Amino acid sequence: MGMILYGTPLSSFSCKVRLAVAIKGCTVEERMPPGGYRSAEYRRFIPSGRVPGLIDGEFALGESDAIIEYIDETQAGPDLLPPSPQGRARTRALSRFHDFY
Repeated sequence: MGMILYGTPLSSFSCKVRLAVAIKGCTVEERMPPGGYRSAEYRRFIPSGRVPGLIDGEFALGESDAIIEYIDETQAGPDLLPPSPQGRARTRALSRFHDFY
């Protein structure tokens, strides 16, 4: 079984992960959270109940930036983070700016 990405169509956080998946060229199965966003059913494997959530075998992970870095480190394809510490820091700052502002 491949990776499953739980998200909603209008979530900008889910969109960030979908963009990373597209850049990496990897395959994920996209699904809506079972029982709905923040449902008890979904919280059984993504405790926050928020989207996006990723399942890779027995491994479950929430939070868009953590999911993106996991995909970057485990999937073939172009690197999502620049090679320099300054470039990685700038990329992470832009991602946090998106999330908080």
